[in-house]
Amino acid sequence: MNVIDDFADCIDGETHTIQLDVWSREVGQVECKNIVDGIRKALNRSQPELAESAVVAVNIPICQIVRDPDGLTTHGIIQVEIMVEVA
Repeated sequence: MNVIDDFADCIDGETHTIQLDVWSREVGQVECKNIVDGIRKALNRSQPELAESAVVAVNIPICQIVRDPDGLTTHGIIQVEIMVEVA
C-alpha cells in the first residue's frame, strides 16, 4: 500500500493506494472479468467509514485483465485509491 500526503490547502489528507489481484483458471477470461467487475461495482457503491478519519473518495484508476505467463491463468488487477481526510 502506498500513502501520499496531499489534498487542498484547507484539508489535510492522504491518498492510500492498494492493488487487489484475482486469478482464474477457467477457460477464457469471462470468469476473471466477472470477478473484477463485481469488485469494481461493490467498491463504487461503498461508503466506507473510519473510526478516526473520513473517507473523502474511492477511485479505481486501473482495472485490467492479463494472461499469466503460465498460459493457463487469467490475472485480474484492480488498483484502488482511497482519499482520506486526516485530523
